[in-house]
Amino acid sequence: MTTDIPKELEDVNAAPSCRQDKNGVVERHWQTMVAMAHNWLSSAVLPSTFWFYVIKRAVEVGNYFPTQLENGTFTAPFELVHRAKPYLRVLFKLFGLAAVRREHIQDDKLTKFDSQRLPMIAIGHCLNSNGLLFYNPV
Repeated sequence: MTTDIPKELEDVNAAPSCRQDKNGVVERHWQTMVAMAHNWLSSAVLPSTFWFYVIKRAVEVGNYFPTQLENGTFTAPFELVHRAKPYLRVLFKLFGLAAVRREHIQDDKLTKFDSQRLPMIAIGHCLNSNGLLFYNPV
């Protein structure tokens, strides 16, 4: 039985058995993700109800951070897992403002003199489509 493990991942330093909380690398990575999430929430002045979206985004961005391997080369965790360079065009400004077009307000059709835009805040990627999730502050 052959395994298809990349050569870079063969020498993984793991925590002792039954002591996963003693893995310093993972703990430091989690502290970095929490710090990123906290800073994004505080800079956008949004409540902690958006914590899920911010942590999810911090992990996505953290997977694109370059890290140095033992042989001196630089790579990203995304590249190690998927064996492809990360596609950086999927990154967007978290909590960035956007204007979404609308043509109706309930059953009333908007005229050309009515405002057809609705200000929204981008909070993440949609799981069911290739679009973004938006939050309407109103």
